[in-house]
Amino acid sequence: MACATCHVIVAAEDAARLPPPREEEEDLLDMVPQATRTSRLACQIRLSAALDGLTVRVPGDRASRIGDCTLMPALAGS
Repeated sequence: MACATCHVIVAAEDAARLPPPREEEEDLLDMVPQATRTSRLACQIRLSAALDGLTVRVPGDRASRIGDCTLMPALAGS
């Protein structure tokens, strides 16, 4: 099962503050029609004080499904 329900778009000015996505995350984002170059899976963003003020946008078609991610434990493990 593929999961990208937590797809968010990181503000362009904040994208460099995040580590690059892992290959598994990129593979899932490849299946998101409205993905952009700053798209990420929210479940893969490890929050820290260094990311205070990070701006993301939840695409309208995803907003109601943001808590439905079934792969979060598998991908976020490392």
